[in-house]
Amino acid sequence: MQHKLKILPQYFKEVVRKKDRDYKVGDTLLLKEYSPLKVDTAVIEYNLGAYTGQEITKEVTYIYEGEDCGLKKGWCVLGLKDIEVISDKEKQEFQLGDTAYCIDEDYRFFESTVYRIELNKEKYFYTSGDADFEFKDIGDWVFTSEIYREIHLENKIEIGEQNKWY
Repeated sequence: MQHKLKILPQYFKEVVRKKDRDYKVGDTLLLKEYSPLKVDTAVIEYNLGAYTGQEITKEVTYIYEGEDCGLKKGWCVLGLKDIEVISDKEKQEFQLGDTAYCIDEDYRFFESTVYRIELNKEKYFYTSGDADFEFKDIGDWVFTSEIYREIHLENKIEIGEQNKWY
């Protein structure tokens, strides 16, 4: 799950947060820097804050809650690591005429030649003789080489064996 958070400049790169959401290890945080601006008049106080345009995406690696280390109740420490975020527009994996190495739902291999590529809202959609796929399918059931396809299948089998209950 991705959480989009408004964050003050002094906490933009810190890991202490108010526990106002159900954070879990593996969640991603889109931290959007927010700069508050208070205007006091004789009649009323206005909050005129604004986003600065700076943002960064991080992955939660651990969560610590506890008053024994000086954290106030309702606050937590989030362990965060950087995530490389590249738009799909930068990730065109196939060119016209390339071979897509695929696995069907029964784990049978097949190859298909890409004959159409469409860019729609910064996402690539590919059409081949036997399958239509998009960028998110690459590495799941569509591969750029036979070797990647075989490694993926071997890893799937290995993980399946580890998760068996004997």
